[in-house]
Amino acid sequence: MITAAPHTAPPPPAIDAEQKSLPIRLAKSVVVKALARVPDDRADELYLRARRVYRLPTRGATTAGNSFLDLVRYLRYSFVLSDPVTPDQMRYFLRMRYHTFEKGLSVPEPRPGFGQPALEALLRVLRNYEKAVGCDDLLATVVNVLTEYQEFNAQHGIHLDGLDRTLADFRERYPQMQSVTTGGTLLLTREHLEKVTDIPFDEFVQTRHSVRNFLPDPVEPELIERAVRIGQKAPSVCNRQAARVHLFTEPAAVQRALSYQGGHRGFGHTVPCVMIITADLQSYYKPGERFQGWVDGGLFTMSLIYGLHAQGLGSCCLNWNVTRKDDHPMRKGLGIPEHEVVITMLAVGHIPDELRVAESPRRPLHEVLQHHDA
Repeated sequence: MITAAPHTAPPPPAIDAEQKSLPIRLAKSVVVKALARVPDDRADELYLRARRVYRLPTRGATTAGNSFLDLVRYLRYSFVLSDPVTPDQMRYFLRMRYHTFEKGLSVPEPRPGFGQPALEALLRVLRNYEKAVGCDDLLATVVNVLTEYQEFNAQHGIHLDGLDRTLADFRERYPQMQSVTTGGTLLLTREHLEKVTDIPFDEFVQTRHSVRNFLPDPVEPELIERAVRIGQKAPSVCNRQAARVHLFTEPAAVQRALSYQGGHRGFGHTVPCVMIITADLQSYYKPGERFQGWVDGGLFTMSLIYGLHAQGLGSCCLNWNVTRKDDHPMRKGLGIPEHEVVITMLAVGHIPDELRVAESPRRPLHEVLQHHDA
């Protein structure tokens, strides 16, 4: 059991490896003394050149080494080099592939018979998934999507006999599928959307700030669950839903999680809840998707933050831009799997009746919005 850490002053910032190196410190000293003898009009230019040379074997080498480790992790846990073989990989593949048919059925004029090349791979993985896991909600959802696809084709005189038999076989062997109604397409009306979106969302967004002052009250589990469900509505590449939330609410566990991150000085002792947002590399399989985890995870994080705000909770992003030497101990200490990339930490909690926040004015719109019309 983790024991509660005493509320002492935070530790001093970690010393970068290059600051510890005696040869590098000596080299710095030599450069500084040499520049002192250079005329002022050339000192700045020579300093910048020396700075670039100095950073090449330090920051440059560190960046290259960590980029290589990121590549190794991606190749190891994604299925870019093989077919999906683990249950988790098959789940991501099935969500991606059934979404192909959902998208095809939702365009203005679906093409009868579309998607047949993708159908073979979907059914092959679905059979393997059934052998590994059995019948669950995901398998039933795939069957529902393909049933709507088959009904659409039948309306246009196209009958895929093999698919008919496969779907009938699944339904006969698993009658419990009838209780699962998810998957396929939904019919919406503009009238309904206009009604439910007639809210001052711009005001809601403008009132969200990073909060660094929390009440000690525990955060109710139901509030967290509602916020995470809101976060789940964030778009993800091909519906793969790779984002994950690792939650810490017990005081000792919260302080342990915060001990790996240095951006909470002055308020970390008030944080009652910490979330670590990750993305699962097992969901990706293309070379071009090597950075997709940060995109999916970032979209999820922003939706989650709005979800927390909607529950009246404050939050503050605690970034995780670190190298392997910091990332590995955190994973080991907190149980974060190697096949997940860490997007950010979130400090979460109830807010006091009054608090100060950073105003953080936004850049002028013309610096952000760039028109490219002819």
